[in-house]
Amino acid sequence: MTNWTEVNVYTGRPVDEDAPTNFAGTGSGVDMNPTGMRKKKKKLVDARTKSYKSHRAKLEAARIKREAKRNGVQEEVELDEAILKGRDYEYDEKEGVIKISKKNFAKVKKDSKGTDKSKPTMMALTKQGTALVPVRFTEEVELDEAMDKKTAIEILKMKKKEDFYGRDGAMIYMSPDERDALKKKVGRLGRDIPGSSKGVSTMIIINNALGKDGTDGNRGDYDTEGKKMINMKKGGKSIGTPKTIGDAMKLAGIREEVEKTFSQKVKESVSNFNVESLLAEDNVDVLRSIVKNKAMKPIKLKDGAMKVDLFTASAIVQVLDKIKPANKIKLTKMLNGKKSDFMRASEGIMKMIGKR
Repeated sequence: MTNWTEVNVYTGRPVDEDAPTNFAGTGSGVDMNPTGMRKKKKKLVDARTKSYKSHRAKLEAARIKREAKRNGVQEEVELDEAILKGRDYEYDEKEGVIKISKKNFAKVKKDSKGTDKSKPTMMALTKQGTALVPVRFTEEVELDEAMDKKTAIEILKMKKKEDFYGRDGAMIYMSPDERDALKKKVGRLGRDIPGSSKGVSTMIIINNALGKDGTDGNRGDYDTEGKKMINMKKGGKSIGTPKTIGDAMKLAGIREEVEKTFSQKVKESVSNFNVESLLAEDNVDVLRSIVKNKAMKPIKLKDGAMKVDLFTASAIVQVLDKIKPANKIKLTKMLNGKKSDFMRASEGIMKMIGKR
């Protein structure tokens, strides 16, 4: 068989092929793919979108299924579609338990539960892989139960130092520990309370804290436009760019009630007691001095001062000296209350002595 060698027509020397025949040169931009098909660029996936989160949940369910199959568990281990992590149950890694209501636990497929009914367990994805985790039942809540004003304020107080605008926008998330702390303060939690994987818009919670929960069709006056906070009542005008949730509370006019310590409460009650006793002594003494000196004098009351004449002062002192101790205490309180209280007491006394 004859072997042929390609030679240069000018030099007669063999030609060495130093590049493939479809090479057009570096930086030429010419697609010399033998198939003639241009390769498509791969699109980057945004992990913050709702579609990706849904996709990730499906991947996680498929992973649980594979892990369970590998561990010898029956094939159907995925949870019922109505049961979602972060919304219908919480996995507490610290305590190593799943917190779920009895109603939602009943919806979980049998293959995802343990066989021992006295010690309920449920399949979950842990750091060590898929395993049956002990279940702790929580209180039942109505599915349509809306977040009330008190709960909204408590959530804002717990989160006031956190950034207003985060990776997912103006959203609030709560860990299982935070939800437990909230539950101790406000009682049972509704379905629309934030979870570890389920965020709730900060504006929705702020509007709820102002009593605008949407039940009357009013969703509230405040919303966001990017990082800015806007007032819909003012035609969507920007009212500021809060750095923290606490700043947003101030812009919306939500005042935080500072809890007083036990010592502060004791001091306040003692000081109030002293003021009341001084007021009582002063007014009774003033009335007696009016009678003694036979001259009109002003007396100090809670809502201002007023002058008392000799005739009225004399009538009040006479009644004070004659009535029972229990009635004397009541009358003294009225004499040291507001102007309206003093007038009612003096009119009653005039009726008692038969003069108006």
